[in-house]
Amino acid sequence: MSSNPYFSRVQQKLSHSRLLLNLCQTATQSQEQQALLESCVVSLAISMRLYFRELGHNLSYPMPERLFTLEDLISDVSGGVGVEELSAQESVVSILAAEKAILNPSVGAGQMIGSSAVFSPSDLDRRLLLGWLSSVEELIERQRQSFLEY
Repeated sequence: MSSNPYFSRVQQKLSHSRLLLNLCQTATQSQEQQALLESCVVSLAISMRLYFRELGHNLSYPMPERLFTLEDLISDVSGGVGVEELSAQESVVSILAAEKAILNPSVGAGQMIGSSAVFSPSDLDRRLLLGWLSSVEELIERQRQSFLEY
């Protein structure tokens, strides 16, 4: 698995996300906490995009660097091991929606997360992001293990 050029970068961004959440515990001002939480979301989203490329590489997609979104992965590598599971994972969809709301604040008053919740950057809290991080780490580890079995 280490021969995949995206493996270490995914791990780095997941570690960065965990570090930001740990720093959030010591932040004393709400603006500082919000900045750390939003930075964590962006880091998680980057880790997901890098993981899309890692998955594309594992599935012998000819140009994994062209996989930018979940939609790219689904349309270009459809039927590949793990692609369907990834697209059904609520935390993945939520992370990408949260990043979109953070980076595009003028889009509107809230973004859809998954199928039922309306998202605003002020809805972020450490516990929610820890849940997303744990869910994504478990998903990635499970999928990596399945590739080792093949």
